[in-house]
Amino acid sequence: MTAELIIMIFHQNGETRDVWRALDELNGTGALGLKNAVLLERDARGKAFIQQHKHYPALGPAMDDTFVLFFTNALFTGDAEDLNRDLLVAEFDECFIEELEKAWLPHRSALLIFIPHDSLVNSQQLLDYLSEYSGTLMHTTLPERTIASILELSNSIESQT
Repeated sequence: MTAELIIMIFHQNGETRDVWRALDELNGTGALGLKNAVLLERDARGKAFIQQHKHYPALGPAMDDTFVLFFTNALFTGDAEDLNRDLLVAEFDECFIEELEKAWLPHRSALLIFIPHDSLVNSQQLLDYLSEYSGTLMHTTLPERTIASILELSNSIESQT
């Protein structure tokens, strides 16, 4: 089994917050069972900020937040060039990274949802739900070896600081 990553880029910051609230309500009913989600916003200068981060430990063992936050920093912050190279070494989907870089422009916001391999989340149902909103919807799978490589990279970076 593989983990999955869903990212939706919005043209307006308010749109992302509306979707965030709606997903939070659905999750509260047990309809989704999300474990990790991050809401990001990019300012006029292109600097990205994590606005909200949710960890939902309700179903099964909790996934380490390290993966989600490292991945978020790798793709969305100013240090992205070096970290993107590291993600490619970890066999992360290069086309996905390129598509994300094209969509992630100043004044945009993003919703990142990580679905661990052991999750009960129906990712197709979640994708169908998100497709009701206007924005760029991206989805990829993450084999265990990729997750292991990213966690190892994250740990090595943390030990250097």
